[in-house]
Formats: sequence, C-alpha cells, structure tokens
Amino acid sequence: MTIKIAKNKTGSDLSERVKELSGINIDACLQCRRCSNGCPVAEFTSSSPSEIIKELQLGADRSVLNNGFIWNCASCSTCYSRCPMKINMAGVIDA
Repeated sequence: MTIKIAKNKTGSDLSERVKELSGINIDACLQCRRCSNGCPVAEFTSSSPSEIIKELQLGADRSVLNNGFIWNCASCSTCYSRCPMKINMAGVIDA
C-alpha cells in the first residue's frame, strides 16, 4: 500500500512540540517497522506507528492530527518493546 505524505509547514511545528512534551527523540527512528508489525491497532486504521513517526519527521502536522491512528492507539507499548531505538510511541501519541 502506498501512503502519500504531504509536507505542510503552517507555522506550527508539531514534531518539535512532541519532542518538547514527551522528551522523546523521534529523529532516532530507523523506520525498521518493528513497531508497526506488532501493533494491534494498525490493522484497523489507515496508518501505523512507523508512518506516524515519518509524518512527524517530515513536518506533516495536519496529516498526523487528522490520522485515525493517534486517536485509536491503545497505549499497550508493544511498539516500545519491539523498538531497537527504544522510542516510546505511546509517549509520542500522548504528547
């Protein structure tokens, strides 16, 4: 499945705000997709944890905020337990 990510700089930098609120460096993500492969919610939404991180890295603020995944995340931390960089996706979603 091809996901189209539009970079949209509107003056608000969501990724910087997420980093500030959560203390998590989302730029450390390797895009290995281990988080997405174990996510129990990803199959029911149009995106996955790795896609959310990539959208944040690219500055697609509006796309992230309108994404169903962030509103349906179960905060089960399966993604965190699988991440080789120990990015706490539940913390990112909470932020």
